[in-house]
Amino acid sequence: MRFSDRVYIVTGAGSGIGEATAKRLAVDGARVVVADVDEAGGRRVADQIVAAGGTAVFVAANVADEQAVDHLVAFAVETYGRLDGAVNNAGVGQPVQRLHETETATWDRLHAVDLRGVFLCLRAEIRHFLQTAAARSSTPAPWPG
Repeated sequence: MRFSDRVYIVTGAGSGIGEATAKRLAVDGARVVVADVDEAGGRRVADQIVAAGGTAVFVAANVADEQAVDHLVAFAVETYGRLDGAVNNAGVGQPVQRLHETETATWDRLHAVDLRGVFLCLRAEIRHFLQTAAARSSTPAPWPG
């Protein structure tokens, strides 16, 4: 089992590519934190993983919200004692339309989830990884902060 005892967060795991990724990681032995704003979809995926013999928990998370992302990473570490990786998959789309017909709110939502969300997730995850690495060794983390 390739990911035996590894802990992964998968955002946007309540459907589509995120769902498939979460299930594949679980089949390969990972303990999965299923994260999504869609509570019903996220719980369904986590329940299906557990029913199939895998290990998963669901946490509601809006990746465009800084506090929610920080909570997500902390939740993974508190639940499983570690974090080994993440698939920052959450995203939203919009119907194809002409730029001059696109509402500002649509544009802002797309960027908040698809760009800011990935940034916030990576930042929180990297902070955790650097703290963990620094705690394991006597050498300081490679970047200040």
